[in-house]
Amino acid sequence: MSLRQAKKEKTSKSILEAASARFAADGIEAARMDDIAADAEVAVGTLYNYFGSKQSLLIALFEAEVREMLAAGSAAASHDVDPVEAVRHLFGAYLDIMLATDRDLLREVLRFSLWGGEAIQELARLDEELMTQLAGVLSVHQESGRLDSSLAVEDAVFVLYSVLIAELIIYLSLDGVAPGTVHANVGRRVRLVFNGLNP
Repeated sequence: MSLRQAKKEKTSKSILEAASARFAADGIEAARMDDIAADAEVAVGTLYNYFGSKQSLLIALFEAEVREMLAAGSAAASHDVDPVEAVRHLFGAYLDIMLATDRDLLREVLRFSLWGGEAIQELARLDEELMTQLAGVLSVHQESGRLDSSLAVEDAVFVLYSVLIAELIIYLSLDGVAPGTVHANVGRRVRLVFNGLNP
């Protein structure tokens, strides 16, 4: 990597860290680009050169998180011979990353995404990448005969991913829900789904 590329990556990382902190503290709507630039110790023009809007910052934050989740998920599910454990490990890897993120920031993203706009399309695209990884895990197990050949993988993905999302929404809605509870609930409910899908 050239010095110029390394400097660009360092600046981008600094901006994203500052945006994450501001979004969590002030809310996405109230956060000001001037404040984010000051926190990142860059000129406002530099900030806009890297990220043209708060929505661009938000998408970049979660794109980085999804890349991390995909890598962790791939490693977590790759050695499992049992499809239930593969999905539990995949979701466990996702949860480790999501639950390490500032809860206030996640709440802001959820609130912001419900309003629609261009950001929701990009966030939905990132969700789709995670669902595609889950579909790949299920397909491998179906091809190996560990899941019934008649299983509609697309439908199974929808049901299983809904378990993950529902638990995350509960975690974000109720202050008393601990990360360990989210992990336990997801694991138990994934098993329940599989008991129905593949008796």
